[in-house]
Amino acid sequence: MDIDPLKIGDNLGKIVERENKRQESEHALSIRTREADLAPEQLISMSAAQDTADIQRAYAQNRIDLIRTRGSIEKDRMLAIAKERAELECLRRQSNLAAIAKKALLLLKQSEKESSMIEGIDDDWWAKYCRNAEDSSDPCLQQIWARTLKNEIERPGSVSVHTIKLINSLNKKDAELIAKFFSYVAMIRVDENKYGYPDNRYIAMGITRPKFVRAEINSSDLLLLRDIGVIVWDESMKFSGEASFELDYFDRTYRVNTPNFGYGLTDVNLTIIGVELLKICDRQPVEGLMEFMLQEFKGIGVSIAGPLPPWIPTTASP
Repeated sequence: MDIDPLKIGDNLGKIVERENKRQESEHALSIRTREADLAPEQLISMSAAQDTADIQRAYAQNRIDLIRTRGSIEKDRMLAIAKERAELECLRRQSNLAAIAKKALLLLKQSEKESSMIEGIDDDWWAKYCRNAEDSSDPCLQQIWARTLKNEIERPGSVSVHTIKLINSLNKKDAELIAKFFSYVAMIRVDENKYGYPDNRYIAMGITRPKFVRAEINSSDLLLLRDIGVIVWDESMKFSGEASFELDYFDRTYRVNTPNFGYGLTDVNLTIIGVELLKICDRQPVEGLMEFMLQEFKGIGVSIAGPLPPWIPTTASP
């Protein structure tokens, strides 16, 4: 007798189906039996508990769906705000750079050197300059950045990256203090081979002289300028024996001859960054300062000759 595998499979399937239905019936009967043994109030309590659980699950699911929806909406809103803020920040920085460039161009026109413009500027220097200058919105600081760019265009390499970083750290009050301080700065030219000092040194005259009552820089200001990196307060130029140097303050130059016992210039000196800033900042001479210093020199036996013809710097001078 031939056996049909398909019929055997069908028969087995029917047997399994009947067995499952039997187990379901027994399970339902068991539940009804247990419920029959319960009091009516217990049945009501079970039904209410089941309904409450269903309601709580539905409420929790709705909350989850709501949070997800709100999260998606909030994310989109935050992304839109971030994009708008980035665009506004980009526009603000570009506007600052445009204002600085306009001021620099005006300065170059005044010095009749705008034709050279930006061709001689190092690309890396220019990139660092833009990154540091673009956040300055104050007109006073923008003017410093414009003069910085003018100096670098006229003399590529004259403004270091260290000076750029220092300018970026300044606020308006710092910039005003530096400009005020530089009004007291004079240049001293000596023979480097004879005295061991660089050809040009820069000192602040009268700052530490209590007799010069017009001084507007106090000790706290000097400490701040030292911490910023503009000055050194613990160096002095000392000459042993008879010496001679030229003192240049704005457009006034004098020959100073020290006595045989020597002389020390103990006023504040500029750092390298300070010298670069000095050539950038727009400063004004302090009225009466040069006369005060000349009188001080004469009072200790230092002879003065001058005023001499204005000193004209060469291309090799710093």
